Amino acid sequence: NGQSDPIILDILIGERIAPHKRDKLDALKDASIRVSAHERPLQVLFSRTKTRDQLKDGEKEVRALRQSTDDTALVGYESLARELLDIPDLRAVFIGTSSGTTADALARFFKKASADNSSKQIEIHIVQTTSCHPIADAFNEDIVTGNDSEVSIADAIVDHTSFRKTKLVPLIEATGGSGWIATNESISTAIDLTRMHTGLLISPNSALSVAGLMNATLTGRTWDGAVACMICGD
Repeated sequence: NGQSDPIILDILIGERIAPHKRDKLDALKDASIRVSAHERPLQVLFSRTKTRDQLKDGEKEVRALRQSTDDTALVGYESLARELLDIPDLRAVFIGTSSGTTADALARFFKKASADNSSKQIEIHIVQTTSCHPIADAFNEDIVTGNDSEVSIADAIVDHTSFRKTKLVPLIEATGGSGWIATNESISTAIDLTRMHTGLLISPNSALSVAGLMNATLTGRTWDGAVACMICGD
């Protein structure tokens, strides 16, 4: 774009987005940032995206920014991976997972770090919900099967397409990790346990990692070092 043709960022969201999340996005709006709600935002994105070779006279290039499909997004998690590696004797990380981008990035970084330092591989465990579990379905040891009739209280897990699944599952298996499905009951229990032992009041999305750890311990998994649960997601 030229100097007279400024870049506009369009944020496409679903019509059923949680009100408090919509409010935060609306607060960002200005002349160069627009927010719009759609029944099928992904389809709208595809219809609007045009590369330079697809442009007609007078049309402007429109690029899609999707961390779920763009490996450039993985670079942004390197600082998080380094921070986790500062935890003494870290053995496993549990992550609430939608697209799998965070898990993908951490698994790749930990694999390289383990090879470079001849250190023990850190397990990556992904946790999904009864409403959406395409990646967790690839693992057979889970004690909970998906119940698609239960609408999960962890509403941030929505990626049914699971673009990263083919590459991510072997990465997780190579770490010795797995995939887990959290029910609403286990998520609620995880929230209560976290508040009881840390004083933190976390959201259902944040509690997924703790619920996954609960599932893993119920199957008999143990570790000889630290286990980290990623508390993230509004």
